[in-house]
Amino acid sequence: MHIYRNGAIIASTPIDENTVLTYQLMGEHKVACNIVRQSPLEIKVGDYIMVNEERFIMNQDPVVKNEANFYYNIIFEAEIYTLYNKILMDEGSAIFTYFGTPEEFLTLLINNINSIDSDWTLGDVEAMEPKFISFQGDSCRSALTRIAETFKLEYKVKNKEISLSKSIGVDTPYTFQYGRNNGLYSLTRRSIDNNNIITRLYAFGSTRNLSVNYRDGQKNLVFESKYLEANTDLYGVREGIVTFEDIYPNRTGEVTSTSEETKVIDTSIDFDINDYLLAGQTAKIVFKSGALSGYEFEITNYDHGTKEITFNTFTEANDYVLPNEISKPEVGDKYTLIGIDMPQSYIDAAEAKLLEKAQERLVQVSSPRVTYELEMDRIYIRQKGLKNNIFPGDRIRVLDDKLGIDQMIRISSVSYPLKQPDVIQATISDQVTYTTSERIIKETVNNKSKINIEESTRAEGDRLNLQKIKAINAEILNLIVKNLRTNETGQRIEILEAENSLKFYDQDDELVLQIDDDLGNDIDGNPISGLRVTNPANGRTSYISAGGMFTNAGSVPFISEAAGSKTNASIAGLLFDRNTDPNGISAAVAGLDGTSSGDSASYGGWFNSVWFGGIHLAIRSITADHTILKTDSFISCDNSTAITVTLPLSPRKGATYFIRRNNASGVSIASGSANIKDNGTPVSSIGVPSQGDLVRITWEGGYWLFNKMG
Repeated sequence: MHIYRNGAIIASTPIDENTVLTYQLMGEHKVACNIVRQSPLEIKVGDYIMVNEERFIMNQDPVVKNEANFYYNIIFEAEIYTLYNKILMDEGSAIFTYFGTPEEFLTLLINNINSIDSDWTLGDVEAMEPKFISFQGDSCRSALTRIAETFKLEYKVKNKEISLSKSIGVDTPYTFQYGRNNGLYSLTRRSIDNNNIITRLYAFGSTRNLSVNYRDGQKNLVFESKYLEANTDLYGVREGIVTFEDIYPNRTGEVTSTSEETKVIDTSIDFDINDYLLAGQTAKIVFKSGALSGYEFEITNYDHGTKEITFNTFTEANDYVLPNEISKPEVGDKYTLIGIDMPQSYIDAAEAKLLEKAQERLVQVSSPRVTYELEMDRIYIRQKGLKNNIFPGDRIRVLDDKLGIDQMIRISSVSYPLKQPDVIQATISDQVTYTTSERIIKETVNNKSKINIEESTRAEGDRLNLQKIKAINAEILNLIVKNLRTNETGQRIEILEAENSLKFYDQDDELVLQIDDDLGNDIDGNPISGLRVTNPANGRTSYISAGGMFTNAGSVPFISEAAGSKTNASIAGLLFDRNTDPNGISAAVAGLDGTSSGDSASYGGWFNSVWFGGIHLAIRSITADHTILKTDSFISCDNSTAITVTLPLSPRKGATYFIRRNNASGVSIASGSANIKDNGTPVSSIGVPSQGDLVRITWEGGYWLFNKMG
């Protein structure tokens, strides 16, 4: 193996089967070398090797052990890793929001990386509608992944050329199966994910461009059935929800002429915008291309005769006004309209698109995900000329009678020793539906991860730092941690396998927060999981668990000391907003008794002492006979003829009701039996004596106790 520096060979070394190339679809792409030498290698960061006409660079000093011989562990990484070295910026800012097509985003990225490493170019790029992406100091490498994810595309980098397409790879003519010269030594099922299967998927679109009359007041776009089902016979009903915010009734128009900076004409508009304005909303025009791409402007007038749209200017935070003489609409600019209702044909088209996207998503989530590992037959590889000619993203046909597999399956990764390129191991990652024959479905497992960690000692992006994994703006998948501490003592976070818990310690080494699967036991002795917060100063504890919430702390102030008194509580609820329903209720704390069985008494709240700053009873005004409900407190009788108020049949002990007779007409209180006590023999009914009288009646467990108040 030759090692280069600035185009010249600076070292050569023999290699064996321990120098292995690994290539994952949109993942790691490296050559790991384990070399034993009698003399040291004079190499440094930036040196590189050439494999299959691609450059692999040593970005980190190698690990070297000197024990009579020199043992080297060297990692050479593909040129895509150079993208880690540059922060993506726009006009000098690393924190920005950009609106553009995939090609425009890649152009921005390539301009950035070329500022520190020349000769990067744009490859094939899928043409798509522009979108917004916000960046927060992303490297060009992480930005590339975010761009691909946002547009649901896949990227490929080779010789500094970056391509973005819907699917990387090709359908190959090769078939792999067991048997002599059939291409397959082994097919091993490596992992199964059953955790997030969804068999009934509710799908929603955006709330944009829908009137209050849409589908009986439905706020989001939906299709007729509202949900789709698949594989319920295999896994039962497992519900899930997906929302596609970019799907809504809309029309992409094109400017055909313009007379002023704030006026555009589109002769193809096929409906009168004035007939579709929404009450309470402002119609807006949003440009999707041109100098105003990404900006939206309020529409002030639409003339359907000339099909001219007039809109307001927009002033940015720096007082820059759009449009202007430089940035203004031009013929050919594309736009869409928001804040309006749309003709039914556009609604139908949006619902059809939502249905299509929901079906695509359901195929992905309605079956377990399976990864298979293939060990390929060396003779078959040589006969078919497949050495250095199988790539991630390609699809191969795999046959396995025992597993019932006969399908074109996608390769997610390949690896082989550089010295033996026909000794290929490949991972295929397609979604599997479990039947008795385990049928392969042609849907690729989501490999669009920024960082995919499969070994505790080496991860994509850790740059050979075996003690720490540094992942800036990254998503980490499949990281298995048995014990983890962010510090040995003092302020730290701990994950401990034996305790199956996550613990947070303060700077004094005191445990202050714990997430655990065993916080204690419920009333039946079963362990409960949850979150516990502890005040190390006094040992007081609060926790939220599957069994409920508890606190014995009491340090929460609920009224400012400026009001004249000091307050503290274990639980405090402060209400600052009421809802808009005149008959509705807003409350700082609510308790509702939803029990229907059991032997004990039950209440929406229980207190051994109560202080009320004000009491508000539920008042029911009646003019006719009424049976008291559990939610009644005060019955105000406005009847003009005699009526009867019937007491509840199964009251709880202590239930108390107030009844006031407002008019001259009589009010009788009745029970199902002679159990109403005044000051004599129990009776089955009793009257409220006079107009203006207020009575209180309380269930003491065997009788209703009747008292006239005042």
